[in-house]
Amino acid sequence: MREAGGDVALGDSYAAGPLIPNPVLPLGCLKSSRNYPCLLDPETTVVSLTIGGNDIGFSEIAESCIAVNPFQSPCRDRYASGGVDQISERIAATAPKVEAVLAGIEARAPQAETFVVNYPAIFPETGFGCWPQMPIGFADVPYLRAKQRELNAMVAAEAAEAGATLVNWYQASIGHDACKGALTRWAEPLVPTNPAAPIHPNRRGMEGAAAVLAATAG
Repeated sequence: MREAGGDVALGDSYAAGPLIPNPVLPLGCLKSSRNYPCLLDPETTVVSLTIGGNDIGFSEIAESCIAVNPFQSPCRDRYASGGVDQISERIAATAPKVEAVLAGIEARAPQAETFVVNYPAIFPETGFGCWPQMPIGFADVPYLRAKQRELNAMVAAEAAEAGATLVNWYQASIGHDACKGALTRWAEPLVPTNPAAPIHPNRRGMEGAAAVLAATAG
């Protein structure tokens, strides 16, 4: 995604920061000058990345799980019926892709230190969410929260296997989920009130990610 001095940053939209002012070239990538790689010391010799969400179809899942009635559970009905959990299957299928990316980084930059940044909390740690601010059914919220933890666990396992360092953006973001107020949350709900893409980190979230990455990198 970005290279500056000794800092190489890779990843998906959660690393890019779409719609957070100000955009940087190339505009088609929706990168922000306030994403967490841009907020770090550019002389730090590291490779950082956030990956996995696109591979499991994050955007499609978010759209499919919207509930017009909080007592509906379209998410579990679609993805976890018939004894098969499709999201879990997608997470498992993504693991080799993450492994391959980390192996590629090691091959191309053997002297660099690699930091894998996981995904921040979208929902509160407990409870049934905040419909309609986040229009996810009461029964679907615990399910999606568990799937996000499962994705982060896979990313952590692959990072450990590759000898990379995990940066726990999720842990740092607890209490700053999309159900919180506009001045507290690090991720925006379906209809953002801070400049950011729907269900994506805002500027505070990126600042939080940069802080925990800087602390982890020492």
